[in-house]
Amino acid sequence: MDDIHSLSEEDIKLRYITPAILAKGWSVQDITMETKVKLTDGKINLRGNLVARNKAKFADQCKFPKEEEEVLRPDELLKQYHEKRVALDAKIDATLNEIQQMLGIEIK
Repeated sequence: MDDIHSLSEEDIKLRYITPAILAKGWSVQDITMETKVKLTDGKINLRGNLVARNKAKFADQCKFPKEEEEVLRPDELLKQYHEKRVALDAKIDATLNEIQQMLGIEIK
């Protein structure tokens, strides 16, 4: 295995980031390699009456929604996340209860 410090940014994306993205369910067609997708305008620095902005940050890899995919507002995304999280927590609790019953232990 190569020393990660000797790899270029492109090598790291190819060997580590892209496989992780693919493992999360993205397809190769979903991944767009663009350096012009701006994430932030850059941090604003205030010093007295002087105002300056740092360099903007850009995405290396991004996924654009397809036309048939619904793009949700952030509050709707958070609501969906919390609903899924509650359902997952309930499943985890049920599984833990089953394990406790099988082992004959009680954890509080």
